[in-house]
Parts: sequence; structure tokens; C-alpha cells
Amino acid sequence: MQQWKDAGIKVIPVVASVALAKRMERSGADAVVAEGTESGGHIGQATTMTLVPQVVDAVQIPVIAAGGIADGRGFAAAMMLGAEAVQMGTRFCVSDECVIHEKYKERILKAKDIDSEVTGRSHGHPVRGLRNKMTREYLKLEAAGASFEELEKLTLGGLAVLTVSQIGKIGAFLDWGLEKDLFLPYKEMSRRVKEGDEVFVTLYVDKSGRLCASMRRIYERLSTDSPYKKGDAVRGRVYEFGHDFGTFVAVDDCYSAMISRSEDTSDLKIGDLIEARVTAVKEDGKLDITRRENKEAQMDVDAEKVLQVIREYGGVLPFNDKASPEIIMRELQMSKAAFKRAVGRLYKARAIEITEKSIRLL
Repeated sequence: MQQWKDAGIKVIPVVASVALAKRMERSGADAVVAEGTESGGHIGQATTMTLVPQVVDAVQIPVIAAGGIADGRGFAAAMMLGAEAVQMGTRFCVSDECVIHEKYKERILKAKDIDSEVTGRSHGHPVRGLRNKMTREYLKLEAAGASFEELEKLTLGGLAVLTVSQIGKIGAFLDWGLEKDLFLPYKEMSRRVKEGDEVFVTLYVDKSGRLCASMRRIYERLSTDSPYKKGDAVRGRVYEFGHDFGTFVAVDDCYSAMISRSEDTSDLKIGDLIEARVTAVKEDGKLDITRRENKEAQMDVDAEKVLQVIREYGGVLPFNDKASPEIIMRELQMSKAAFKRAVGRLYKARAIEITEKSIRLL
């Protein structure tokens, strides 16, 4: 926490007990979020109504109430309990700005008071979610005394970003919040990782029946029913380079997308987060995306790049716009179509002269 404080970052931990709130205050937290068991996701035992006033009385730093708050009535109640603000998560999942799937939003809006379920209590990691087939099976196995590894097999195919805790002789170990780290074999790595790296993985069961992580089985796990359409801005994570196809990206860490091989991605590496724009939604739902700007703006960028390369060649580029796509990509890291558009713009601006074998600066 001190490293964050030294960097000028406000630190506001989420706490589920008075003891943890006091500990965070002693550690230098600027405020705490007192989150009751009514909240979605990972939860504690105490309810919001009982937890918030006790935390308010126990610490001197601001207290933010969370858990089951979704409207003005909940906000007013939190203020009466002594909180100085509220934190709402599920409520904003159904906002117009949220990019989760519309069907999930509908499930939240249609949910009744008995439609959520808490799984994971038997192993000390309770999670509240909407009741479904998986939660019913999970609770059934919990009641039968299933081990954590057996329970986690229900989530096979899920995707997560985890931190490398240590490197071993046959692979890496990932911190997934449990006493025993998750094993990532070298053969399942799409790149070599080091301690502290964040890696995008999915779960699988190896030949011995052990639950493991993989960086190589992402493509088949990604969803193809994104809410995005052509022209939308998106954020994604690079997870694979397919030289015959392009650069594979997981938009929002869950939707299948690709940057065309005609676009230069030599500056990227696996794990990089990128901002992009949807250029097309394929029939199967997969997204075509680009980091390039719209054509008009991109032409200016490409034209400047062409000028820079011509200058590096001493004012004479030893090929013209009839050169092969391979030569253009090698020398300028752009597609032939983009090169021709840039050259055309420079020619109209009378910045260059095009000869039979070269392009010259004027």
C-alpha cells in the first residue's frame, strides 16, 4: 500500500469486517468500502445494515457503504448509517454505457428477491451470483463435500487475468487467491513469462486430472455475441499472433476479435492492452478491428510516415507505388492500399515526384 501512497494514489480497500477496516486504517488507507453480504461477487458474512455503522464507529477515515444499494432509498439509508458515500456495482451493469451483453442486463432486471445464490462458502470464498444451472450444480457438490479443485472444474473454459507468483522448472505458478497457486506449464505458454507478469489464461484439466492454466486455448473460449457494431471504440488484450491471419485480440477479455495481417502490429506483444475501432462484424459474430484511425485522419499519419522514410533514403525512395505489398510492408509497415493513398495525397500536395522506379522529394 505504501508504494501506491508514495505515488500519490488514493487507496480505498473493500472490507467485510470491523477488524479488517481497522487494519486498513493503520496501513494508511484513505477510506474504506464497507461491503455487506447483499452485494454481488465476492462477499463476507455481515449484512450492510449491521456492518456499516460498526465500521463508521471503529475508524476515523471516511466510510463508503456497499451491498444491496441500487436507488435513492438505499443511498439515504447508507447516509443514516453514517456512511459518507455509496458504491454501486450491479446497478451500473444495467446502464446504457455498460458494455455487458443485453441478455445479461435483462437477467438482472428481471431477477426477483430469491434469484441470487451464494456459492463457495465451504472453502472460504463465497460469491453471490444469479441463480442458474452452474450455481445449482456447484451447491450440490459443495453439500456433498467436494474439494475446491473438483468445484473449479465447473468453471472450465472461463477466462481470467492472473498474476505470476513464481517461476518453476516446468512452468509458472499463478496467484488465484488460494493457498495453492495455479500451475501454468511451459508448453501452455504463448510467451515466456516472469514473476509479476499479468497473464490471460483459461482453465483445463491435464492428463493426471490436475486443474491447470493455459495461454494457448483462448481462441475457442471467446464469445462471438458481443454488443459491438461497426465504428464502435473497443478495448482489448493481445493474446496470439497468427502470421497467416493477423493479430488475435480478446475484446473486454471475452469477445473474439482480430486485427488484419495487413496492419502493422510489430510494436505489440502478447498481453498488451490496446484501444481499437470495430471495422466489421462477421457473420459468425467475430469482430474485425483496427488501431488505425478513420481513412482521412490515417492518410495524414501515413503520408507523414512515407515522407520520413523518403528522407531516411536521402530524398529518393528506391521504389514507387507499383512495388509489391511485401516490399511496402517491409520498408514502411503499412499495406499497399494505405501506401498508395498516402502517396496520392503527397503527390496532390506537390510534395513528391513519382518516377518509373522511385519516388523523389520536391
